[in-house]
Amino acid sequence: MVESILNKSRKEKNRLILKKQEELLLSIKKLSKLKVEELESSAQYAPTEFMLGDIKSNSQYATNLDALQSANSNEIIYKEDSEFIGVYDDVNPNMPKQTYVIFEVPKDMVITDGVMTNVNGGADPVGYYIK
Repeated sequence: MVESILNKSRKEKNRLILKKQEELLLSIKKLSKLKVEELESSAQYAPTEFMLGDIKSNSQYATNLDALQSANSNEIIYKEDSEFIGVYDDVNPNMPKQTYVIFEVPKDMVITDGVMTNVNGGADPVGYYIK
């Protein structure tokens, strides 16, 4: 499991950490099935569209927006990786992009017990098992 840079710096300052950060790297692609004359616009994702559920404890965790912005900014600004997008950046049709979605979870959570759900703008939620 990957711990974020923020979590590592907290660990050095305080040995009693009750939570950890889970970073999930997503590949996002807006699929366009429209004809050329039906122009498709770009879309955005919002961090509030994602939740992480623990199937063992029936707990749900929201994204950690500060850590998410930091991780994505590191890829976009410092590493100049054009494959990454930040929060609220546009995703053009049929152009795959990557982004980090980070959740703060209890230290003893087993990530393979997690299911990430995506609400996708109010549609029925879609769940993804984490391996």
